[in-house]
Amino acid sequence: MPLLRLAPTSLEERLRRLVEVALRRPLTERILARDGDREAAPETPSPESRVARAFQGLRTIIEGSALHVGARRMIEELEALWGRPAGDDATISLPLVPPTEAALDEIEHWLQLAPDDRSATAWRRQIGQARGLDWPRVEALLVEALERHLTAPDERSIALGALQALLHAHALLEVSILARIYGAWYALLRDLRRPFIALDAGKTHHTLLTRWKDLPKTGEFRAPMRDGRAEIIAPDARGKMGLRLDVHEIPLQLIEAIRKWRSWHGLRHWAALQRLFTTAGRTGRIRWNLNGHLDALGLSERSRREPRIRQKIAHEVEALTRLEIAVYNTDGSLRLRGPILAVTQRGEALRGSEWALEGMELVIHPVLYEGVRKSTGEIGTLWTPAPVELAHIDERTHPHALALGLLLPIRWRWDHSTGQDHLVLSGKKLLETAGIPRSANHPGRAWQTLDRNLQALQAFSGARSVTHLATTS
Repeated sequence: MPLLRLAPTSLEERLRRLVEVALRRPLTERILARDGDREAAPETPSPESRVARAFQGLRTIIEGSALHVGARRMIEELEALWGRPAGDDATISLPLVPPTEAALDEIEHWLQLAPDDRSATAWRRQIGQARGLDWPRVEALLVEALERHLTAPDERSIALGALQALLHAHALLEVSILARIYGAWYALLRDLRRPFIALDAGKTHHTLLTRWKDLPKTGEFRAPMRDGRAEIIAPDARGKMGLRLDVHEIPLQLIEAIRKWRSWHGLRHWAALQRLFTTAGRTGRIRWNLNGHLDALGLSERSRREPRIRQKIAHEVEALTRLEIAVYNTDGSLRLRGPILAVTQRGEALRGSEWALEGMELVIHPVLYEGVRKSTGEIGTLWTPAPVELAHIDERTHPHALALGLLLPIRWRWDHSTGQDHLVLSGKKLLETAGIPRSANHPGRAWQTLDRNLQALQAFSGARSVTHLATTS
């Protein structure tokens, strides 16, 4: 399998003739990301190899004939495959895998979408030439054409034979590059069609999730009182935001639900609610029902039918509606306050001899959703996609994957706004983001936990491409 050294400008020129402007940059990024395949691919043949000598011989024949003018560009492109290294570091190294017959049919159909009809017609012609060829066959044709040069006296027939062999090589080269681009395009289209959760990427939402993640998960928790409300999260130097609980006339059954809320299970509920807000049209308003929430959590049919589990989850979601977010000015004065989830309607069903919560109409506080949907009704400009399966992660086995799944997309969105296409975090910062404490007695345990939760996040997100995380201690 040959390795092609392709100049970025050459790739951009092909993309210009193949796809619309909006897709060119993400396609280039995907192809460049797969450039790492060259480490496992065979090296480009040395100038002394049999096929390289055959190419150079045929090139000399063409250059000495009248056919050279029309074949110049083709020879220059093949030079990147079998010629001497140009010494230019600014190249992309692509392993050229010949597409199957079925793949060629798909690519030929895909070319109907190309904005440049003339180029599409030329590529279809090359697909026809490349059918039935592979690189061993092409290399054999090159060598045979050069050997005929040693015995055939007719210079014109020699030149035509050399040109024919090079045309076959060039057709397979172009079609292999085309297949590479088509593969990136198909993967991009598949990812664009994947369902996702739309998360507000504003600082207030990020602060809420960070402080929520840092709440003590076990043991007794005493919240200070302020204005008749228990301050679950108090404003501090990290953000002028607090979360308060209205303790007036709070039902006893919600006390345990609130304790559960500050555990990792609370983040799972929040992820499920974000999914429901997204599937409902990203307006910040949903008609919440218990069965839909159980679906978002990914619970089994057996768990969904268990009355104890249904009641417990209904109480935990209801507990969220009792919490108020308070945002303060830099001088400490209150800027705004309101429930993180406001209930506008409520529905209950009789279960045995007791009424049980079955549905509510919920409205999320605008300060936690304006990045997704502005108060004017327009689509927000500060949101980020997160894995739709995020709420399926079991907080008992992979709690830190929930924190990473909610926070890393927001951090990526911030860096993307500055032109970066990836997120770089130090090892220390990544552990903090995940909420994983470091132990002086067992320093390796934190990294093992991080790796296990990252793998769970990737598995539940259905990631089809490798995510590289550069970490330093």
